[in-house]
Amino acid sequence: MTVAPPIRSKLLPDVTEDSSDTPIPSAHKTRILHGLAKEWIEFKIKWNIFQLVLKQFKNPIQAIKIVNKLNANRRAFLGESRIKKIAKIGSQYYWDLYIPSWPSQAFDEFIEAEIDRVEPLPFGTKQLTNVLMAITKKCALKCEHCFEFNALNQKETLSIDKLKLILENVCKIGSSQIQLSGGEPLMRLDAIRELLAVSKPGTEFWVLSSGYLLSKETANILKQSNLTGVVISLDHFEEEKHNAFRGRSNSYAWVKEAIKNAQEAGLVTALSICITKSFATKENLHSYLNLAKEMGVAFVQLLEPKASGGYAGLDVSLTKEQEQLIEEVYWQYNYEAGFESYPILVYHGYYQRRAGCFAAGNRTLYIDTDGDMHACPFCNKKSGSALVGSTQEHLHKIKRGGCATFKTSTL
Repeated sequence: MTVAPPIRSKLLPDVTEDSSDTPIPSAHKTRILHGLAKEWIEFKIKWNIFQLVLKQFKNPIQAIKIVNKLNANRRAFLGESRIKKIAKIGSQYYWDLYIPSWPSQAFDEFIEAEIDRVEPLPFGTKQLTNVLMAITKKCALKCEHCFEFNALNQKETLSIDKLKLILENVCKIGSSQIQLSGGEPLMRLDAIRELLAVSKPGTEFWVLSSGYLLSKETANILKQSNLTGVVISLDHFEEEKHNAFRGRSNSYAWVKEAIKNAQEAGLVTALSICITKSFATKENLHSYLNLAKEMGVAFVQLLEPKASGGYAGLDVSLTKEQEQLIEEVYWQYNYEAGFESYPILVYHGYYQRRAGCFAAGNRTLYIDTDGDMHACPFCNKKSGSALVGSTQEHLHKIKRGGCATFKTSTL
């Protein structure tokens, strides 16, 4: 299946193409590579993938056929165009928020799992790409859209030992990446450090945060504990409007300080925004991405509001026109010339409407603040506990249930 870029319309802003060189402005050396520098790294990554395939199947001709199958899967949900840029942080390279860095053991094992999907391997591979694991009900904010809205600041049910058991069970299934969320996960820094201390090579860890408590000291502790990066929520480029959305008058300042501290510590940084109906305009999106560029983050995650958590029962879904606008912005900033120095955009809605959802146990699952397993944070349907019973059987149940909004991807 070939996916064409979204049809361009007058929805997009009239912007001056950006041709500024990298590195992007940042307190730490976060670089966005494009042009020949990007091409060279991309060649090395492709060569690495070919070697991984050849290692398993020995026959070069068969290896080429399998690589072609992997490429066909990529085109099925991203289309024919290749991304124009790769982020470099330290010695590692990144081009998708949900794919492990290269070169790394986590990346090699991720590729082995993708190989197994197109040509079964004689050994077990990781079944998941990403697990979102909520480790606390505590939070200092009152975000209007929070999917854990009803659990916030209730009594904790997951001790550190229980969190370790959940991690152990997740590792039995295998996941290339684990994102620690909440609540506000940094309110349980001790738990994060314990989980990172017992984690095994081959899995990268991220923290999803509001920026609250991410001081210089904490950022350095997280880096020294082998955290890969942080995804910080910023829901408006205007300070007052972000603070209103988050329910705290100093939330915006926390975000700016958190990004700066994380970058100085050498962590990968990303912003995440819930694009509400009132925000989804061409001017707002462009202003937000200009700010993200100024902040020097590697990624910006674009999320659509869901009638779940704090938004349960409300009409928050975007219009078709707004979805089209976001798709066009996503395509423009990632794939068109002139935007190479902007952060890489991640937009689940783009591929979900084309190739299906990768959650529901296909490549992703969610574990809530009680240790219960869900298809995703927005599908409030428990399918077993990550603490009790067979995690593998619970995962099969989630797969059978599928995604409530989109078809589950068959890729």
